[in-house]
Amino acid sequence: MIRPGWIVVYLMLIIPSAASTAQSTMDGVGSARAAALGRATTALPGDVGSQANPAAAAARAPRSVHLFAHESFGLAELRRAAVDLVFPVFGGALLGGAGTFGYDAYRESYFTVGGAYGWGFGTSRMAHFGLYARYYHTSIASYGQAGAVGLTAGSHVQVLPSLSFGVVAANINAPQWAEGIALPQSLAVGLAYEAAPGFMVVLDALKDIDFPLSVRGGVETRPLPPLVLRAGFTTAPTRFTAGLGVQLGALTADVAAENHQVLGWSPSVGFSAAW
Repeated sequence: MIRPGWIVVYLMLIIPSAASTAQSTMDGVGSARAAALGRATTALPGDVGSQANPAAAAARAPRSVHLFAHESFGLAELRRAAVDLVFPVFGGALLGGAGTFGYDAYRESYFTVGGAYGWGFGTSRMAHFGLYARYYHTSIASYGQAGAVGLTAGSHVQVLPSLSFGVVAANINAPQWAEGIALPQSLAVGLAYEAAPGFMVVLDALKDIDFPLSVRGGVETRPLPPLVLRAGFTTAPTRFTAGLGVQLGALTADVAAENHQVLGWSPSVGFSAAW
């Protein structure tokens, strides 16, 4: 049964208004690390998740699997779950993943396949490029379902030993659910600066063609070898974020929380294993 209260909240997420300005439902956070850093992931090396720069996979040396869950504003109807895989091959990596969002009356799902490649230039710098195809599927009770394939490309360049630059263009093929109903297209640029060993600052600017510019930023610090602390923010909509992670060998666990200026808190949890 569709509950009107949940539909109202969902519409607040996807329709710009005085109460809530969103990029799109597809601009979902894909890892607890990203959630804690204000979703500023464009220049993060080796990042993983549905929102990650596809070029970042080329910087992940071991094979890895990442599990993620997120619940918007404490509502079970607005849960998101995902799994992402990275397999390094021939100086690059293959990547894949799947995710779901919503509940029985409204469900979004996706499946991703792609690849990334990196090479060195200069004495110590690296450049990475990546591309993935993502099949999006939406099902609405009593209305039907639709699907489309979007292509997302990204690049990541190590400008200096401590400074990285990234670019991501989402849905560059302009896919449509149906005639006149397009998937969101966006362009993001970002910087990641390692100000000191164990202390990183990230900053992104993301523009969806249908929504205002969103500025995103965060800091990540490692006060103790197994512990990582994070905090961040976003504009359009305004959110403040925080979280922490624990890395024990090949295993990593992360938790995060986002606070929306109107709608409240959204928790995230992630788990990664490498081998």
